[in-house]
Amino acid sequence: MGDFNAQIGKPKNYESRIAGIYGFGNRSKRGERLIQYTYEHNLKIINTMYKIKVNRRWTWISPDKNTKKEIDYITTTKPKLFTKYEVLNFFSFGTDHRLLRATLSLSREKRSRRNYTSPRNPLKTPDEMDSYLKRLNEFIPELTENQERYTVTEYYKKIENAILTSLCLAYL
Repeated sequence: MGDFNAQIGKPKNYESRIAGIYGFGNRSKRGERLIQYTYEHNLKIINTMYKIKVNRRWTWISPDKNTKKEIDYITTTKPKLFTKYEVLNFFSFGTDHRLLRATLSLSREKRSRRNYTSPRNPLKTPDEMDSYLKRLNEFIPELTENQERYTVTEYYKKIENAILTSLCLAYL
């Protein structure tokens, strides 16, 4: 992202790999170099991908206030991360440039539910439940009697192992 001092203008049809269909102004020599640079580094020019009003596209204005150009650009290798692009009008801080702002979406991709299976309830029958509780009661007194021998972390790890072991033995 930055002030490239390049005018790429409206992108040409064969430039669809690096640019969208929206542009502003005419292409300059620096604009041609920016296009070549984006091709070489597999970048996309975000400014050209969003349709915004023409009077909101320019990023630089001449000192006499007559000439407006789009010379500041945002480029990326991952254009799908960007959800919005805009040029900010209302910043008065002594410059002839307007600020650019792009919104990123950093959420994870949704996973398909087609292959999802819900976890099986491990204890479906009353016999399985009784067997589980019986095995668990065999392990718990042993752990509570020797509790002071273990650190807190070790003790909870032993309880977790006892639960898992008794659950596994309930199926046998």
